[in-house]
Amino acid sequence: MTLKEIEERLAQIKTELESPDCDIDALSTEVKNLKEERQKILDDEEKRQALLDDVANSVTVEEVVTMPKEETRQADIATTPEEMIKTEAYERAFAKTIIAKASETKVDLTEDEKRALNTTNGTALIPHVWLTEIYDQIREQHPILQDLTWQQINGIVEIPRRLAITSGDAAVMEEGTCHAGEENEFDSIQVDLIEIQKMLEITAKMGQLLPDAFKAWLVAEVRDRIGAKMAEEVIKAIKKDMLADNKLNATTAGTVDIKDILALYGAADGNGAARVYANRKTLYTSLFTIEGAQGRDAFIPNANDSIKGNLLGEAFRQEDAMADGEVLILFPDEVFFNVPAGIRVKQMEDECFKIKISGIAFMGLRLKYRKAAALLTVGETAGA
Repeated sequence: MTLKEIEERLAQIKTELESPDCDIDALSTEVKNLKEERQKILDDEEKRQALLDDVANSVTVEEVVTMPKEETRQADIATTPEEMIKTEAYERAFAKTIIAKASETKVDLTEDEKRALNTTNGTALIPHVWLTEIYDQIREQHPILQDLTWQQINGIVEIPRRLAITSGDAAVMEEGTCHAGEENEFDSIQVDLIEIQKMLEITAKMGQLLPDAFKAWLVAEVRDRIGAKMAEEVIKAIKKDMLADNKLNATTAGTVDIKDILALYGAADGNGAARVYANRKTLYTSLFTIEGAQGRDAFIPNANDSIKGNLLGEAFRQEDAMADGEVLILFPDEVFFNVPAGIRVKQMEDECFKIKISGIAFMGLRLKYRKAAALLTVGETAGA
């Protein structure tokens, strides 16, 4: 008998006991048996539940308990777009949705993937792992971006900048005497943001790519174009902020000698280690042939890394975003570089292409010390 049937039979016996003609002995025996059977059912249920709890709490019985995947648990606890774009569920949903739009097919999303898109309110944010790869690869392609410290402050920042120490610099003091105090000349500068965009056009053919291939294509496109423009804008901002006296010209147009490089190095100053940047053309046409002391070459290439080297004792970086015929020396520790919010994308449809994706990045840069950079312009070859 089930527990419900036992309860129903006990209710019937209660009614039968109200009759004077009932068999009390027989009903008494039946009640006793029913109560024992009911207790046995309750005891068995309690043991079964205890065993279930023991199995659920055990990590050694994976064949009995199917544990949820780590990424599913991450998606379950993510409550903001910033948290959600770090989950695998969002990464899959992002790729599936764009590919489906391009190929004009129905997108098939799991419940976790639907929830991931709902959390971001449909905003097409590049998945965090893709963004990390883009930034890593941008830094590899553009050494000047690798040397800078990336801030991620969401907004326009205002920072103090030291212009000079007018008096009271660090000094040795006699015992019992006090330092007169330091007086510095400061100004306040605003780190404005510029917007960099790159439009990606996705045809129906692109919609046939598998998610992994689509990821590789999008990462490469955003990396190559936004990265190159970001490096160009960084150099442009450094040139604008450096002292006018730190913008030098080669003694002889089109030719660089050791005195020009020494003058360049002497113009710049700052905290930390300096870096020197020039593009490939400038390296091989103007710098590689400079003769140093005692017949040695001024430029010493790095045998392990083709874009690195040493130019008269300073670390050199081959930076393709530099203009032809320009050599830049910079103290990266003296640069405030802000890249807020990462790289975002917008989706648009048009008549010619199934879908367009616009990649957008914001960045701002200022020199904290205007003497921390200097520029040498080689110029055109004499007589050209």
